[in-house]
Amino acid sequence: MRAAVIGTGMMGPGIAMTLTLGGVEAVILGRTAESAAAGLAAARRQLELLAANDLVTAEQVAFSRAHLRCSSLFEEEVAGVDLVIESGPENLPFKQELFAKLDGLTGAILTSNTSGLSITAIAERCQHPERVMTTHFWNPP
Repeated sequence: MRAAVIGTGMMGPGIAMTLTLGGVEAVILGRTAESAAAGLAAARRQLELLAANDLVTAEQVAFSRAHLRCSSLFEEEVAGVDLVIESGPENLPFKQELFAKLDGLTGAILTSNTSGLSITAIAERCQHPERVMTTHFWNPP
């Protein structure tokens, strides 16, 4: 399984790293190559913290290191994944526009890490709202 995590702020890197700990290949998507790289660096720091405290296995660490990457090539990356997790600003018009775009780019399951917005409202502009759901992670993921 392959996933794309949109967002390089407080939650996105940890979500992507958590996916790899479960055996999912993940890409962190940022608006720029620099923000994507910063998100990957944050995820790797979190992974090292877990490893230093014996909270993950050596196999999980190896898989995560090998299968967690970053990109700013939004359209190319989301086209080939099974799951998209959005972790952007809590702004309904932003999320509606993003999910409408995602809906046209991929057949993947589309999820939001929203903590307070209606997922029904977020999916309102999608042609396939049945593929949209909430996947709220606590901080840290």
